[in-house]
Amino acid sequence: MVEARLEIYFEHGEGPSYVDTPEGIDTLLDQVATRYWHDWPVLLEVTIADSVGMEHMYAGVYHDRGMVWYSSPEHPACYSQGEAPAHDGELTYYYMENDRQFPSDADVSLDAVKLAVREFLATRGERPSSVTWRPIG
Repeated sequence: MVEARLEIYFEHGEGPSYVDTPEGIDTLLDQVATRYWHDWPVLLEVTIADSVGMEHMYAGVYHDRGMVWYSSPEHPACYSQGEAPAHDGELTYYYMENDRQFPSDADVSLDAVKLAVREFLATRGERPSSVTWRPIG
């Protein structure tokens, strides 16, 4: 079996980061949380490198919290369902200097985000079962 590798974009004007281990995922997400903690919530675009499939994930990171968004041909767009809304209104994350809004109840722990991204890698792009999902719309 060919090992999977994630292609992750999040910095404007920068190429992708490539990660192929659970430890690499944790390290990258921790670095993003530490580097941007005082600025803004960061959204990372996560795909399986060299995949011809249409599976797609966004992982949001802000301090010790985050959110996950997923879509594939088998699963229309959905987002992580947290315990309760983080606050009134929407969550705003920034992807390459552009803001993206998500429902405030998409808020989950950073550990839950890490687990979902690890599962996305391990299953080569299947929707992670470690997250409770809510359809968009």
